[in-house]
Amino acid sequence: MKNKFNMFILDIRNLDLSFDIEKIENIVLPKEWEKYLLGQECEWFYHERDIGEFSKAYPDLVFILWCNLGGIDHWINYFNNGLIQRVDARICYDDFDKTKLEPTITPIKWFERKEQ
Repeated sequence: MKNKFNMFILDIRNLDLSFDIEKIENIVLPKEWEKYLLGQECEWFYHERDIGEFSKAYPDLVFILWCNLGGIDHWINYFNNGLIQRVDARICYDDFDKTKLEPTITPIKWFERKEQ
């Protein structure tokens, strides 16, 4: 069984969610946040407090934290000027569309499969 991991990715944008490198390149993030910018496996128990407080210094920016907790829980938090918007992931499936049907691969009956 594969080990579960936690991954956070921090993104910084303008209020309209556009990207402006000139605004962002001068922000000095805490050194321990570097792993979040790189999307490394990690823990961050106090992310709401940490980013919420930090965002107060940059009220014209949105800090976006993407999270994958152990491959089973996905969410995004938006932070602006000490406030947070929490967004849980949603799985959406397309409706049935007969025009998208295509041939399947050669079927293998369940009793013809060999145990691995």
